Amino acid sequence: MTMTNYRALKSGLSRTVQLKQLSKWNDDLALQTIHWIAAMINEPLTIASDVTRYDALVTLLKDGILFCKVMNVLRPEAPIKYIVKEYVWDYYENIARFLRAAVESRII
Repeated sequence: MTMTNYRALKSGLSRTVQLKQLSKWNDDLALQTIHWIAAMINEPLTIASDVTRYDALVTLLKDGILFCKVMNVLRPEAPIKYIVKEYVWDYYENIARFLRAAVESRII
């Protein structure tokens, strides 16, 4: 897997903007984020050795389950139920549940 699996190839101004965004990417910070999440939820997170840290972080976060698990640690009195399926709309629902909980808890 490469970044191109997640981002369409761009051209013109869109390509310039995409390159600027990618230039701000920090692999070390991505790895720190993965370790922080693993420590927060007290679960090991495995990263395939053949993918970039960008791809690893996107893969770990895209379904929204880890967001919900982190929120459950931050707010154990009102745990979020998350959906464990492979449908894109379930991913959106998990992320929406996290965002609602974060707003309710005044985290964001």
